[in-house]
Amino acid sequence: WTDALYDVADGADLFIVECYDFKRRLAGHMSWLDLQPRLPLLNARRIMLTHMNPSMLEQQDTLRQAGVLLAEDGLVYEF
Repeated sequence: WTDALYDVADGADLFIVECYDFKRRLAGHMSWLDLQPRLPLLNARRIMLTHMNPSMLEQQDTLRQAGVLLAEDGLVYEF
């Protein structure tokens, strides 16, 4: 995590952020444990997660309930 993401997301219609692992903190990657509590502070209209490993993909229902979109091959998203 870096606090610079607050400024990057501020006012965005769609903020796309990689979220590689659900629980583990790995250098150079975002984890859901780091991102989830900060979601209310990201001032973006919609947040989409990408670059998810199997531990994230197993939690798709939980992630959607948190209000984030999930990137997938061929996805077309219209505002």
